[in-house]
Amino acid sequence: MDLVTHEAKKFFNLLLKRNGYVLKQLYSPLVVHTALEHEGLESLARSCITRHRVHHYLGSTDDQWRLFEKEPPRRVKPLLHTYRVLFTGLHLMRTGEADLRRFDEGHGLPRLPDVIAR
Repeated sequence: MDLVTHEAKKFFNLLLKRNGYVLKQLYSPLVVHTALEHEGLESLARSCITRHRVHHYLGSTDDQWRLFEKEPPRRVKPLLHTYRVLFTGLHLMRTGEADLRRFDEGHGLPRLPDVIAR
């Protein structure tokens, strides 16, 4: 299990600095416990999704690709992270949604659910 917490000030600063990581946390389909405030944060964060977020996703994709190329033998995990970050960024820029599970709608990637599950 991976648990990430932030003080409210840090979370909102990251959100305003166009950090895609906090969007991943906020819109994760893996929620153990939620409250009405979570829905409010999701709604508020939608107004923070702009074209400028692409820089976060491009930088993260480059980082993951370098990890994949660096480690012989090439491991699957950095490659999966590369695709996850790239597809999430593309989906976000096209739809304003950060939920990768909906990326395949109309994109013809029948194996994407398997990749997400891995």
